[in-house]
Amino acid sequence: MADLVSTYMPVPSTGIDFRLTLSPLAMLAGDPTIRLRETSMTRATVTPDGVVAQLWVRFRGDRVARTGTLWHDAAWTIVQQRVHRRDAAAQWRRLVLDMGTRVSGVDDLWAPPEPQRVARNHPTELRRYGIDAHRAQALINVAIVARRLQSFVDGPVEGARRPVLSIDGVGPWTFSCLSAFTWGDPDTVIVGDSGIPSLLASTLAGDRRATDERMLELLDPYRPHRLCMTIQDVSDIYFAFLQANRLNQVELIRIAALLFAWSSSKLSASKSTKSVR
Repeated sequence: MADLVSTYMPVPSTGIDFRLTLSPLAMLAGDPTIRLRETSMTRATVTPDGVVAQLWVRFRGDRVARTGTLWHDAAWTIVQQRVHRRDAAAQWRRLVLDMGTRVSGVDDLWAPPEPQRVARNHPTELRRYGIDAHRAQALINVAIVARRLQSFVDGPVEGARRPVLSIDGVGPWTFSCLSAFTWGDPDTVIVGDSGIPSLLASTLAGDRRATDERMLELLDPYRPHRLCMTIQDVSDIYFAFLQANRLNQVELIRIAALLFAWSSSKLSASKSTKSVR
């Protein structure tokens, strides 16, 4: 039986932009598992075997969030495979509100469904949430081995690469998302996405289109803090800085790349042509 955990995190006193650092965890609009405010965040999740202490507050004061909640992150990421973020948000919300658990004492906060409950379903049973058969099967596959996978979380992310990628329906895109969120690896690059390479190449080199290989080449100088960012991320930070009249547009392009290298990335909402993400 998994434990239901509600983690409250107040804003640190180190001058870090709290919302910018943790907003990737709330990228799906209306996500019932998280409440992110200017000065605090509350996130409900489930963990196996009573492992609840400091689930994801691992790097005090760091700019890359590390959740440590592999099942939560895997389920949330798989729902986003090859669909628009708006659709993924609606599907995730329906799944959580129907199969998850309400958190007592916090209005409208829900923990995601326990992996055991998801594992008992047939892929067709998840259609009522709008989740197609491919993603449903991947979700069930991860749920079946979620307890075993959690044992890799306290080790280096590379130790989890082979077992995670051996799961049918989990590819490089999904694994790199887990590397960024679950392990908080600041050098993670989201690969296998049809939109992120061109976005980064446009920002960093003026290229209109790019492959993963070109993206990795451009990001190499930013080791060990490479990043993948989305059009929405860049638009948001352009607006924030320009409104504050702190930077001109030329300076902003370069500063945005550096700033996002210190924060967790949101994921592209564009559809992928690859069968396994």
